[in-house]
Amino acid sequence: MDMNGGNDVAYGRGGNDQLLGNGGNDVLYGGNGDDILNGGAGADKLYGGNGFDRFIFDRRADVIDYVMDFQHDVDKIDLSQIDANANRAGDQAVIWRGYQEFTGRAGEGRVYQAGDNTWLALDFDGDARADMRIAFDNHPLIGLGDVIL
Repeated sequence: MDMNGGNDVAYGRGGNDQLLGNGGNDVLYGGNGDDILNGGAGADKLYGGNGFDRFIFDRRADVIDYVMDFQHDVDKIDLSQIDANANRAGDQAVIWRGYQEFTGRAGEGRVYQAGDNTWLALDFDGDARADMRIAFDNHPLIGLGDVIL
C-alpha cells in the first residue's frame, strides 16, 4: 500500500503487507503477518505488529522516525539502501558500533538509550555527531543481528 504524500494512517490487512508512507508524517500499522514498513520522508510512527517485520530506512533524514513495537531477534531494521559515508563516492554500508560511542569515522551507526527510547544514530560525515536518528519505544535491545547493513 503506497500513501499519497500527506499525513496518512495506513493499516495492513493481516497478511504479509508492504506499507510505504512517502511524504508527510505518517502512521503505519502492519498488523499480523511479516510486514515491510517504510515511512518515506517525514516524521513517521511505525508499528509492525505480530510477525517478523522489516522497517526500511532508505534515505538520509533530518527528522526522527519512531518504531513503536520493535522486537529484538524477531524484527529487522533495514539500513542497506542508505549510503552511509558522505565523504566517499559510491554506496558504503553503515559501520556498526553497537552501544559504543562514535569514533569520528564517517559512516558509523550506534545505539544508545535516552529518555523513554532506544536510539539508533547514524554519522554520515565523520564529525562524531548524529546526522540521522531513529527512536524505538520501550527500550528494546538492538544488536547487530537486528540490523541489515
